[in-house]
Amino acid sequence: MEQEQIRETFSVYLAFPSILALGIFLFILFSRKWRKLLLDNYIIACFLFSLSGMNFIEVITYSNLSNNFELLLRIYYFFVVLLLTSFICLSERLNNHSQKSTKYFLSFSIISSIVLIAMILETDQIIAGAISTKFTILRVPGEYYFIFLSYLIT
Repeated sequence: MEQEQIRETFSVYLAFPSILALGIFLFILFSRKWRKLLLDNYIIACFLFSLSGMNFIEVITYSNLSNNFELLLRIYYFFVVLLLTSFICLSERLNNHSQKSTKYFLSFSIISSIVLIAMILETDQIIAGAISTKFTILRVPGEYYFIFLSYLIT
């Protein structure tokens, strides 16, 4: 019984970095100067939103606030894809390539991420299930999990 209590306390301590990151995001969101930047640049706002979503899911997981582990994992993967897509779009915008190639590249990135998000949320082809340990949630890879890995590598 004592070991169980120590494990539970330890897993709550793991949530502190995510809580700190959420606090920083809220500071940015409610700061007047930063809020103007987020309203002017939707890609940076999407990037910060996805990071805060990932941190929020980590807080829920480490604090054992939900028992629907598969849904939490699917939402976490949704935020990962959103984070990578916004990062790719932001880097492409900052590189100042030709407008025509940038338009096609961003369109392809957004469409491929929408397809991947639909596969993650709606089917069992990417994530077949989730298993909870005392400290984290482990995924059970689906038949086409390699598609997600190739998206991460690409």
